Amino acid sequence: MPLPANIDTLTISQICSVMQGLTTIEAEALLQAIAKRYPRLGRGLQVELAGYSSEVSPLGLGVRPEWLALLRSGRAFVRSFILNPGVGQTAQAQVFNPAASAVRVLLYAWAADSSIAATAVQVGFTVVQLGGGASAANLLAGGAVSVAQIAAALPAALPGVTLIWQELLAVGEIAGAGISTGWWAELPAGQGLDFGSLAASSAFRVNVFWAEVPATYP
Repeated sequence: MPLPANIDTLTISQICSVMQGLTTIEAEALLQAIAKRYPRLGRGLQVELAGYSSEVSPLGLGVRPEWLALLRSGRAFVRSFILNPGVGQTAQAQVFNPAASAVRVLLYAWAADSSIAATAVQVGFTVVQLGGGASAANLLAGGAVSVAQIAAALPAALPGVTLIWQELLAVGEIAGAGISTGWWAELPAGQGLDFGSLAASSAFRVNVFWAEVPATYP
């Protein structure tokens, strides 16, 4: 089993991710190749992998879910919007990865709800960044704020976006894709995600969770 070309720069979490797609025999061969390249690791490598989390790989080694690993390394962020459009207004919330950014934004999960019935909610990609943006809080207490910028507006009509989600809500119903083990969307530099409500004179709430990783992140 050949070693990944970038093995010297991979984290333990990334090695685990590689192993998840292997058969037992392939994973064993990879471990042997790593041990041969880094002899001082010895059994310590397997101990480190085995203690990494609770999800089980083909070898019975623990693999920490990627989101949790990024959260604990200070790369996970959250923003909660509560918007109150008036008569003749819509609600727009945005997460935007600035054009000069050196990170990629990985959308983990989001949820939205409205205070009135039959609210049309739409989500879509945009290249138009809202003004007045600010950074968001890190989910690691004391961690640096986000590179991604969050902003909101109450336009007369929602701007055009590349739609990727639409949903019609009942009162108390929550829109969203839920939480999975993967990523919901990815924003390279210069791209954003808009969350919009077409309902006037109502409260619109959106909670968004994302991670920020280097452009070279596999």
